[in-house]
Amino acid sequence: MPIVAETDSRQQIAIDHLKLCRSQLTEAKRLRTMYVELARQYGLSNQAIGDALGITEAGVRRILSDS
Repeated sequence: MPIVAETDSRQQIAIDHLKLCRSQLTEAKRLRTMYVELARQYGLSNQAIGDALGITEAGVRRILSDS
């Protein structure tokens, strides 16, 4: 029986980590949108924002349109 209990424990740890990742990803997306909007208010172009984020200008427009 210890193998089953150990497996269940490992599965629960994996689930907990996945939930944490989901939460952190959601927060990161929210913050990215907030900072992209702020950068636009400060006068940065979509190109400059995209360069800083390592994404295309179209990617920046997509972030802004999804907000």
